[in-house]
Amino acid sequence: MFDTKDHKIIAALSSTDSYLSGNQLGDLLGMSRVAIGKRLRVMQAAGLPVETKAATGYRLQKGFTPLNQDSILQLLNQSTISKLAKSKVHIVMDSTNSQIESIFLNAGQTGFVTTEVQNLGKGRRSNNWISTPFQNIMLSLAWQFPVWPTDITAFSLATGVMVADVLGNLGVKGLQLKWPNDLYLNGAKIGGILINIKGDSGAEVRLNCGIGLNIKISAKDQQAIDQECTDLYTAGHKNLNRNHLIADLVNNWVNLCEQFQSYGFAPYSERWHSLHLFQNCDVIATKGRLQVVGRVTGVDAQGSLVIKNSNLEEARIVDPEYSLRLV
Repeated sequence: MFDTKDHKIIAALSSTDSYLSGNQLGDLLGMSRVAIGKRLRVMQAAGLPVETKAATGYRLQKGFTPLNQDSILQLLNQSTISKLAKSKVHIVMDSTNSQIESIFLNAGQTGFVTTEVQNLGKGRRSNNWISTPFQNIMLSLAWQFPVWPTDITAFSLATGVMVADVLGNLGVKGLQLKWPNDLYLNGAKIGGILINIKGDSGAEVRLNCGIGLNIKISAKDQQAIDQECTDLYTAGHKNLNRNHLIADLVNNWVNLCEQFQSYGFAPYSERWHSLHLFQNCDVIATKGRLQVVGRVTGVDAQGSLVIKNSNLEEARIVDPEYSLRLV
C-alpha cells in the first residue's frame, strides 16, 4: 500500500518546520504535484499528522517525529549491527508479529519490524491491540537461539524487566509489571509483551517477541480499550523520540537474548519481583470456569505464577491465558 516514495515524502516534511508546497516536494522527489497530493491525502486518512494550508503547502504537526529506519540503525551499537539479519520500518501494515515470522535467521541473529499503523495487531488472548496511528511503538523482534535455553518459559518476564529498565533509564518512574506480560505506569496499563516460541528441546529455537508501548493515545482510542490505560505523554514525558527508544529496545534485546542463553531467568528474578504489580497481594486468577484464589508469593524459575491459598497450599499457574485481578 505504501512504498519508499511515501517514506521520502514524510522524510522531506520532517526536515523542516516550514510548509512545503506540492511543487517543492515534487521537485525534491521527482514527482508531480498531483501525485504528491494524492499520496499525502491517503497518508492523512491513515492518520499522518500533516497540516495542509491552501496556496501554501504541507507540514507535519509540531512535535511529531516520524519513524525512520536510517535513524534507528545509526543508533544501534556495533554488537547489535553484527547480529542484525534484517530490519524494516513500515507506514501501514497488518501485523508486525506476522511479518517478523517471515524473516529468516541463523543462530545468534536478530531482526526487527516496526510500523506507524497496525491494522490487525493482537495482544494476549487474541485481543485486538489498539494503538493511535503515528504516535506509539509497535515493535516485533526475533532471535534464533542455537539451543533451547534454560527457563525459556520465563523469557517474557525477563523481557518485561528489560523494557522497564530501558524506560527507567529515560527517566520514566512508577513502572510496574503484571504477570505475565503487561507493563503498568501509575496503576494503569502502558504496554504489553507477546512471546512466541518455536523449536524443540536440544535443537535451535526461534523466539518472536511483540512489544507495544503507549507513547500517546487519543481520547477516542482510550475509550475503545476495555481497561484502564495511560501513556507516557500523559505522564509528562512529552519529548520522547520513538526512534531513540526503539534503538534502545533493540540493543537491549540482543543483550537480553545473549545473557538468557547463558544464565536463564535467574539474573532477572529479583528485579522482576521488585516490579511486580500484585506481589504479596490477594488475587483471583481466572480462565473460563477455572479459578484460583490466594496470595501471590512470586514466580518460579520457569515463570509460573505462584499463588498460596488460605490453607497454605501452593498453585502454580503456567498458562498465560489466565487473567488476574485483585480480590
